[in-house]
Amino acid sequence: MLYAAQLLENYKTKNQEKGRHTSTSTNLTAQSTYSAHASTSNNNIVEPVDSNDCDNEENVEDTENLDLSMCNKDSRCTWDKNQTKLLLSLYKEYESKLREGKITHRKFWIIISNQLKLKGYTFTSNQCKFKLDSLKRKYKVIVDHNS
Repeated sequence: MLYAAQLLENYKTKNQEKGRHTSTSTNLTAQSTYSAHASTSNNNIVEPVDSNDCDNEENVEDTENLDLSMCNKDSRCTWDKNQTKLLLSLYKEYESKLREGKITHRKFWIIISNQLKLKGYTFTSNQCKFKLDSLKRKYKVIVDHNS
C-alpha cells in the first residue's frame, strides 16, 4: 500500500510540473459549473438528461474520484430508505435509454450518480450499480423463498 501511495505522489508531482496552469483552470471550471448548477436545482425534482448529452463522452462527468462524505473506499456505504427509493426511481426513469442502446452501462451509472449528487447524495457510479445489483439479488432470494 505504501508503494502505491508513493507512486501516486510521484505521478501527481510530475503532472503538476508539466501542466500546472491547464489542470488548475480545468478543475476550477468544473467545480464552479457544478456549484452553480447544484445551487439552482430543486431538491424535489429530478432533472432529465438530454439523450444528446448522453452520447457525448465530454458531457458525462464521472464521480469515482470524489471525496466521499458518506462513504469511503475502505468501508461499506450505507443507503437510507429515501436514497434507495430515489435510486430506484432514477433507474426506472433512465432504464429505457439503456435498454434501447442509446447509452452505455458506464454512462448510465454515471448519469444516475450525478442525479443523486444533484439531490445532495454522494455515491459513485459503482456504488449505485452495486446497490441495485444487491437489491435485485435480495428480491430474487425472497421470491424463490416464497414460492
